[in-house]
Amino acid sequence: MRRRRRGFAWWLGLFVALAVFAAVFTSTAVNRGRPWAPLFAQRYFTVTDEAMLPTYQPGDRVWATKLDATTRPFLKRNMLVVFEDPAKPGRMIVRRLVALAGDTVKGDASALVLNSKTVDEPWITVGVPTNDFGPITVPDGSVFVMGDNRDETVDSRNFGPLKVTVLRYRV
Repeated sequence: MRRRRRGFAWWLGLFVALAVFAAVFTSTAVNRGRPWAPLFAQRYFTVTDEAMLPTYQPGDRVWATKLDATTRPFLKRNMLVVFEDPAKPGRMIVRRLVALAGDTVKGDASALVLNSKTVDEPWITVGVPTNDFGPITVPDGSVFVMGDNRDETVDSRNFGPLKVTVLRYRV
């Protein structure tokens, strides 16, 4: 009984199959059970501060989808966005988009006023005031972002309206 030798094509097929298996296994582990996430430009971020309380606690992980030139025109008010902290380059932060280009935003002691109308914000903890600021008219190509925990956040009230191109992901 003669043993059959395996040829180059068989070994190449085995190598390719093992490489595909290793890539899927690694991608699944890295992306928390979502091996397709890099294909759809998704990524998870860890919330590092208390700016989004009570929506997100420090240490919570959020999945976000990449924003690019084709998706930025679809930004909407109250959408959560991820961008690089202007004060600490390299650190990504999550904030709520409250005003778009052309909107006039103002803060009263008890509410956020957008285009002369009080905004209903059910995600804000009752009793946490929105400090007085504004009115600020958001320039073209920019947005105004704020954290949900208005006392413990650094947002557009501090660093001004953000250019739309600075926004990297949406939650």
